[in-house]
Amino acid sequence: MNEAKAQFEKANGIKDNPISKNNLAAIAGAGGDRVKAAQLLGQANGAGPEVNYNKGIVAIQNGKYSDAVSSFGSEASFNKALAELLNGNAEGAIKTIDASTDKESGQGYYLKAVASARQDKLDGAVNNLKSAIAKEGKWKDKAAKDREFLKYEENQAFSFIK
Repeated sequence: MNEAKAQFEKANGIKDNPISKNNLAAIAGAGGDRVKAAQLLGQANGAGPEVNYNKGIVAIQNGKYSDAVSSFGSEASFNKALAELLNGNAEGAIKTIDASTDKESGQGYYLKAVASARQDKLDGAVNNLKSAIAKEGKWKDKAAKDREFLKYEENQAFSFIK
């Protein structure tokens, strides 16, 4: 990351440009500096759809979920589905993740399990959690501690996560 940052700063020093600023914003965001990331993204307009995607990431981190959904545009992605879920649209989140490249990933299944739980759809929560765990065992430990599934703690169908 440090080397990439140095190279993007060098490129931007040669000629101030929105593409370098977008990349520097992504590095700032990954380093936890959301204020600097937002500032650089404001200067990166015109660098392509990646700018809006990065704005969506910062909006999620800042709790501005509606802005995040808008920033991600029409392309289906895990992060867009996450923003939809956080914005209160669990059904939309499932549709988005199912249209994305993450539809059969561990994190995709886990997100669908959370969305199903928020809709009180026990079968969807159980089936998607089982699929997530089958893809990557780490999801079992996460689910066992996740408050999203607390209401199912005593349900026999959820005994597989204990």
